[in-house]
Amino acid sequence: MSGKGDEMKGEQASRSDREATTSGTETSERKPKPSCASKFDAVYFCYSPVYQMSQYYRYGELDDCFSKWSEFYDCITYGTNFQSDKPAQERGPCMWELKDFKTAQRDWDKVFNSPE
Repeated sequence: MSGKGDEMKGEQASRSDREATTSGTETSERKPKPSCASKFDAVYFCYSPVYQMSQYYRYGELDDCFSKWSEFYDCITYGTNFQSDKPAQERGPCMWELKDFKTAQRDWDKVFNSPE
């Protein structure tokens, strides 16, 4: 029986060695974006009849899953900068400016109808 226990200890030791080497390389590099798969799974499971019925049985109401959606949203938007760092004047002209018909036609002809 001690042979089987030794094998289990050996597997655990090699597993911990692998975890130590992988965790050491991750901390020295830039932190990777977290995986949002578990958050998506939580949202998906939240709408399952099994989960909703257990919530109804325990608490007397169905779960609206709002907390799961906000965790998923936070995970997806992690590291996303919605606000630009530069003010509007420093960014330059907007590429989607509205043009009058003549200016738009002139620019169109210049790009697409120019003789080559």
